[in-house]
Amino acid sequence: MFLGYTSNLISSGLREVILHLVKHKHVSALVTTAGGIEEDFIKCLGKTYLADFNMDGADLRRRGMNRIGNLIVPNDNYCKFEDWLMPLLDKMLAEQKDTGVVWTPSSFIRRLGKEINNEESVYYWAYKVIACSWPHFPLPTKLTNPE
Repeated sequence: MFLGYTSNLISSGLREVILHLVKHKHVSALVTTAGGIEEDFIKCLGKTYLADFNMDGADLRRRGMNRIGNLIVPNDNYCKFEDWLMPLLDKMLAEQKDTGVVWTPSSFIRRLGKEINNEESVYYWAYKVIACSWPHFPLPTKLTNPE
């Protein structure tokens, strides 16, 4: 089965279903956006809290939190993701320069899944990602503008 999904399915509730399907090899290929990938890693690096759809997003933002539907994600989770990702990007760039490896979207995503080393990650279990869209912040920004 080829499974396609957008980031909101990882962010707000179906991640565990996707994880189960991938872990138990019911999926041959994943097709998603960069947000679908990065949100999986962000959930490995920090807690997400169940809240209410009616919470004031602007108020939460002032307090350092983000609302995704009825979930709250502390800003710090995104900082943890960046702290985890940036040294890995530096390492991958060095490997590219030293060995000439070409990082395709699929090989890049497989590498992230290996490096997260967390069984709660969809991409820890995924062995084949066949497509990825890059126009989603912040992952593509970090690839093209690391400063």
